[in-house]
Amino acid sequence: MPDTRDELFSIAVFPYLKTSGPVRFGPYVFRSTDDLEGLSKAQVTAVTEVTAMLYTQNNARVRSASYAVTPQIHVSGVFQIPETLKRVHSLVAYLYGTPNDQFGDPFLGYECATLLVLTPSRVNRFLIESEHHTILDEPISISWDNNFAPGYDGMLNFMEHFWVVKGSRVYPPVPHITLNISQNLAADCGEFLQGGTGYELARLLTDDARHIGERLFTALRWYNATNRTEVSESEALVNLAIAFESLLDLPTGEKTDRFVDSVSLLLGRVPRLKDWVRQFYDARSRVAHEGKLSQARFMIPRPGKQSEHLVYHPLLVFGREIFRLCVAAITHGAYLAESRDIAAKLKTNSERFEELCRLLDEGPMSDDKRAIEIRRLVSEINRYRFVGESGLSVALIVRAVQRAVKGLMNLQIPLTRLEQTELSKFALVNTKNELAALEALSELHTRPPSQQATPIAEPELTVLQLVDIAWMYTFMNYFRLKKIEDERNRKKQPAEAEEQVTAEGGKEADAL
Repeated sequence: MPDTRDELFSIAVFPYLKTSGPVRFGPYVFRSTDDLEGLSKAQVTAVTEVTAMLYTQNNARVRSASYAVTPQIHVSGVFQIPETLKRVHSLVAYLYGTPNDQFGDPFLGYECATLLVLTPSRVNRFLIESEHHTILDEPISISWDNNFAPGYDGMLNFMEHFWVVKGSRVYPPVPHITLNISQNLAADCGEFLQGGTGYELARLLTDDARHIGERLFTALRWYNATNRTEVSESEALVNLAIAFESLLDLPTGEKTDRFVDSVSLLLGRVPRLKDWVRQFYDARSRVAHEGKLSQARFMIPRPGKQSEHLVYHPLLVFGREIFRLCVAAITHGAYLAESRDIAAKLKTNSERFEELCRLLDEGPMSDDKRAIEIRRLVSEINRYRFVGESGLSVALIVRAVQRAVKGLMNLQIPLTRLEQTELSKFALVNTKNELAALEALSELHTRPPSQQATPIAEPELTVLQLVDIAWMYTFMNYFRLKKIEDERNRKKQPAEAEEQVTAEGGKEADAL
């Protein structure tokens, strides 16, 4: 058994999905349980033991499954389950929930995409061997130490907790499950993740710059709930309606009309599409308010006989297909908006300087996530520095640079271009002389090439770029103020000289 004192990790496994090769989902690489290359001894032991526990029914053991080694996940709630791993599960279930082109049934039921997360730990005997009203045919051959033994804390689909030890059996969440012959995670996901909807959804596992990931994956989880084995048609229809509402972000009132408009806007004016939308939402309302589904099929009026209808496919069948098309339209639209940098273009540099100040106040620049955000903000400020805007003050710009300078100094790292002396002067300078200190920092760029042999590294490079941007924004103010000050000094000097001559003449007259 793995020694949990020496190595901390968890195993995420899709028991009923096989793969012929590795597949990457964000930070996680899933591969076949036959592939143990590169694992530590403890990880090899854990994967081998977990694989031996997986059964479909009776004595039928799963030949191979798909697994990934993850950082340790404490399933009892001490550590939070990573949202990225939850999204991976939703994405895989969504992939295999693709409806059949003719009959609309999902390729695989939700249970086939069951995900188990197992963390090596010490397990209590009474969680393994239930004594009340049971018959223990074959006790597990394991040595108990004061009623504890090495085992695994498990979680089923991030909802149900369970505990196992070597020799335990894990069965599917449904009495009978069929392993699909053609299913292959590497082949199926390979094409799905290369482009289009799959690629755009996979990017949202870790990169949610468009801020639509939470809404999309919430909708996907409700969609996946429609494909559960035990769900009734009325429950599936309500689940799908919730998936649509989450996806389209429908308001509380007037949902039917907004639902019709949203779907029509995303998919175009497809003939009979509005008819289906209204019938679907009417059916959902009847289930929600009356508790039963009286009409579950799509009704098509007979030509010339509006009182008679043709009964066609279930509303749910079309619903799965239309939902997936809406997901594709939304994700691709967001991808196009991101490719044109629309979100950044709608933000002012004044807002970016404010955000930069907030980030630098929250913690050290050495934090990886914070460093990435700081570089992004400085890059965007530089990109849009020539765009005119109101409300951008010199004080805000200088405040942001001072915070960046102090953050760089606190790291106490060797500097290539910037000098600690000039940094200290600028960090402590008063309001009256801050632009002069900024000029001194910016002039460090004028060093001869011979003194710049060492490449500038982060975060000094970002701070240097911010200094240049700030000087570009403020140098006209600086020289204008300097000119005013010089003129004042010139006017002041003759007056002082005249006062001095008069004073000296007075002294002479007094002497005489």
